[in-house]
Amino acid sequence: MPQTIARIVESRYKSICVVSVEGRITLGRASDALSRLLNFRIGEGLRFHVLDLSQVEFIDSAGLGTLVSAVSRVRLHSGRMIVIASESVAKVLKIARLDTFESLEPASDLPSAISKLREVPTKTVKLEDANEVFAVFDDGQFLDKTRDLQSVPSGAATESTGDAKTAASSLLQLAGTAAVALVVICAVIFGLVWAVHQVSSIFLLTLVFAVAIILIVFVLILILAWSGKLGEKDTGRLLNAILTKVPGLKLWVPRLLDKK
Repeated sequence: MPQTIARIVESRYKSICVVSVEGRITLGRASDALSRLLNFRIGEGLRFHVLDLSQVEFIDSAGLGTLVSAVSRVRLHSGRMIVIASESVAKVLKIARLDTFESLEPASDLPSAISKLREVPTKTVKLEDANEVFAVFDDGQFLDKTRDLQSVPSGAATESTGDAKTAASSLLQLAGTAAVALVVICAVIFGLVWAVHQVSSIFLLTLVFAVAIILIVFVLILILAWSGKLGEKDTGRLLNAILTKVPGLKLWVPRLLDKK
């Protein structure tokens, strides 16, 4: 019977994405599959993740790169990723001096990882929708579903973990987003008022107003994406829709997302 070299299982705990890895994470199929899975979930807006590496026997530089990249992207979208490291993974992280990486939040087991995200004690964890998305065996056979992943149910990506700390953080992010948007809008309005007094041409005024509206929309979309309120895919679709609707604009600004 063929032995498993690496396996990746994806599951859920409420709104938290749990990815469990077994075996070896090395350059090639395993690290590529893990990267595709994590990038897909982060890209569609999932903000809370647990990466369970407690059954990982070995991880190389490619695996470490996948881990650091995923953690950094989650933090960029105002999310959190808790990492459960096996003894061998912890040693590699220490050697690479990543054990002190600020964004790398460790946990000893799954219940403690979930507790860190929900800020409430969790003694037992019953995962839902477990799905084996990748497996490679020593006889050369492999299973890879990461190239045909399905999106999470509507609303799950933006669902809050429900704890007071997360709610306060979300409100703070929302307030910050509103403040930055207000400053940008005020600056644009000031510029428009100045243009009305300085520019006499109706054509130029119309052009200035059109550019100002596009700028406001662009800034609002980017701020929402930065605050985690919009996933990467939704952001790409919105920006692409704007670029394709403005005559001539798409000739010098590349499309951010190909139409499917």
